[in-house]
Amino acid sequence: MEDIEIVTAVNALASALTILTCFWLFIKYLTARKKHVGFTLIFILALADACYGTTSLFSDLFPDTVIGSVDLFESLFFFSLHFSIIWSSAIAYLVYRSLKDRNFESNTLVLKTFGVILLLSSGLVAL
Repeated sequence: MEDIEIVTAVNALASALTILTCFWLFIKYLTARKKHVGFTLIFILALADACYGTTSLFSDLFPDTVIGSVDLFESLFFFSLHFSIIWSSAIAYLVYRSLKDRNFESNTLVLKTFGVILLLSSGLVAL
């Protein structure tokens, strides 16, 4: 086995495990009786990670298909990558704000932050 084949197999396995873990989180979130803000933050991050893992897995397993529709896969890949990185930073900031301020209105701030990051990630992909 060549080195590139080993790297491709390891990347495909890691992507598949990421997708499975994200779907497990989706099921847990949808079946939870109380959806706390912290779990919602992780759920949104899992959505972006599932998108990233799916595009990575498809690019490893079906390279000919991906090469045929580069624009779609490239847009999804970079959108989910940017969104995951920025959303992780937002989670850290929101946790900091919740610990610092006792009158923290989390749902409103989470939705505003989500909207800003969604627009920012879309803008970065458009560049």
